[in-house]
Amino acid sequence: MADSDVLESELQEELDTHEATLKDIDEALAEESNEELEMLREELLTAVEGAKAALLEIKQARLLSMLDGIGAATAAASSVDKGQPATEAAAEEQEEVFELRKRWQAPGVDCRFRHTDGRWYHGTIMELQTEAGGSESAVVAYARPSQRSMQMCRFQMLGRCRFGDACRSSHGEKVSLDALLPAKEAAAVGLEEGSRVVACDGMLWRPAEIERMDLQAGTVAVAFLDGSDRAEVPSKDVAESLYADVGDSSDVDEGSRASSDSEEDEEDEENAAVATLQQGAPEDDVAKFADWEQHTNQVASRIMAKFGFVQGGGLGKRGQGVKAPLLVQLRNQGKGLGADARDEGGGLRERAQRKKKRGGERSRRKKFAAQSKAQREQAHVEAEKVAHANGTAGMFGLLNSMEAPASKPGTGEQQGQPHAKHRRVAAPPQDKSKGGAKAGIPGGRTSMMEGMNKVMELQAALKRLGEMMTRHSSCPP
Repeated sequence: MADSDVLESELQEELDTHEATLKDIDEALAEESNEELEMLREELLTAVEGAKAALLEIKQARLLSMLDGIGAATAAASSVDKGQPATEAAAEEQEEVFELRKRWQAPGVDCRFRHTDGRWYHGTIMELQTEAGGSESAVVAYARPSQRSMQMCRFQMLGRCRFGDACRSSHGEKVSLDALLPAKEAAAVGLEEGSRVVACDGMLWRPAEIERMDLQAGTVAVAFLDGSDRAEVPSKDVAESLYADVGDSSDVDEGSRASSDSEEDEEDEENAAVATLQQGAPEDDVAKFADWEQHTNQVASRIMAKFGFVQGGGLGKRGQGVKAPLLVQLRNQGKGLGADARDEGGGLRERAQRKKKRGGERSRRKKFAAQSKAQREQAHVEAEKVAHANGTAGMFGLLNSMEAPASKPGTGEQQGQPHAKHRRVAAPPQDKSKGGAKAGIPGGRTSMMEGMNKVMELQAALKRLGEMMTRHSSCPP
């Protein structure tokens, strides 16, 4: 008790000194503005808040010890209202504690609060609420949000958010007043170039590494560990951790302190087991998690350990997940899930539809064209055979024989033999109709008329040639 009294008196003297100095600085700043004085004023305000918080903790600890040491007198007085103090000294102490708590448990004041995940965070009290049972709670906003769900919704702050509970941003965490502590910034001891910290470049806090520190300008150059970018931020936007440092202080009552101690002991045991599994070296005991770990170099074990897995417990922080690993069965290609059902279900694989072929119109046209060409060639060969058998080459053979002297030697044209071009023309015409193409029958009436016209033209040409020969023979040489 003597040590606590000495510490309390020293803190009170320090607080009085800081308040007096702060008053003098305010008077000096009222006359003339000075950047150095303003910086000193900010530091003094921080020191005053820290001293007040420390005094509050000491007085609370003394009040609890006094209540525990009262003994029988306290037991006799316990039948009275629970909020009634046991002695006048205790009443005064309790009054001071309540006043101090009321001073920092107000909207807009920075604090430390315990989340449902068991971690302590830095926050700012947004509003105080009274529940139906009479208990009081506070709506706290995160001071160092690391993700969008922790960032305070700006429309909620204006009372105009229309998404309600479905909003992706935070509407504040409802925390009991017993789970609140005064704000206490941890001293940034050992921060130097290369230190791992968290920094805020915009709205969210991200892990980073210090590259350069400028103490005079009050800025720190950091490189974010996600590899996104580098930034130069004010020193107030750099911290050692996202979480608050609780230390040895406690603002909760003795009962909640005892229960939290037991929970912390259990968490320490689990964290020790998790820390063992999170080591970088491979585990010697591969059966610690599962048999298949001997094939994975314990990579899965370390991943599961990071998710809170402890041997004999389930996945998750509270061990509510599955305890046994999922069974894995390797299958060959074509023997995956459902392969047996397809084979045993009436030959579905054999009855699978094949690729449907085209209608066949194109192939039929090609077939008809090939048949027509073969018929024309056959008719041409037969006509040549008939001409050679009769000793005549036809009308075109006669014309070729008359023009033979003017032909060039070696052209391959024989006297009395029809030219290939004319032979093709003289070939019997084919009917292009469907029936004629299939049967190969020479044309009908139209083909006959065309043939008669050609014969008449040839006869007229022959007559003109005869007249020309008569005229030439009558002329003298």
